[in-house]
Amino acid sequence: MNTEQFMKNLAVHAGKIMNENYEKTFEIETKRDKSFVTEIDKKINDYVVVEIQKKYPEHTILAEEGSPHNKQSEYTWVCDPIDGTTPYIHQIPVSFFSLALLKNGIPIEAVAYHARETKLFYAKKGMGATCNGSPMRVNDEQRLAEGTILYWDCWKQAKYDLSSSYPSLIKKGLNIIQPASIVFNGCQVAQGKGTIAIFPGDKPWDIAAIDLILTEAGGTVTSLYGNKQRYDQEIQGAILSNGLVHEEALILVQEYLPKL
Repeated sequence: MNTEQFMKNLAVHAGKIMNENYEKTFEIETKRDKSFVTEIDKKINDYVVVEIQKKYPEHTILAEEGSPHNKQSEYTWVCDPIDGTTPYIHQIPVSFFSLALLKNGIPIEAVAYHARETKLFYAKKGMGATCNGSPMRVNDEQRLAEGTILYWDCWKQAKYDLSSSYPSLIKKGLNIIQPASIVFNGCQVAQGKGTIAIFPGDKPWDIAAIDLILTEAGGTVTSLYGNKQRYDQEIQGAILSNGLVHEEALILVQEYLPKL
């Protein structure tokens, strides 16, 4: 199954839709979980679903804004049409398109596209990760110390409330950045520009693609509890790191998590 060019084409076209509408007025709705969805999210979502159905009709599709999801399929496509809808609405250029192909719940191929900077991230299991064709590698920071760059996703409706850990992170002297796009955050770590990202949500499309991209760049991705995860079901948040600081990060957040 030769899917690389197919996935890249989907990503670039999705990015084109994002860019064409970036400064336009468009319809915005509030979902049940109080997050926003725009007509651009839906347009990209529908485009991806149709194209996958045409090329791989036997595969399952799990897309944020709606899709036919058949749990009996071995292969599942997981799509987030716009990761970072809120910054997209406010024309803050951090939003990403992301798409992962899973086999039995585990990512085997992934793309993420930063349309505003025309950066195309791609990874295939066991083959490494690239940005616009150039290999990427995480940094070699050994510990969470003063000056460490941590990308932090935090919002009121998140499944796992880590907001009370914020003071302890500040006391450590960490440089905390909050772009409101976990795919952006993870790509920064994959390129060595940051060391760790923390995600408190439970939706698989937020993490499926960046898990493989970051792992293939030499990093580590687990749930907030330290476990590997399937992405054809809800997840238990995520810690995305260069690998070297991962255990320290897990210890740091444990006291703020509900017991399993």
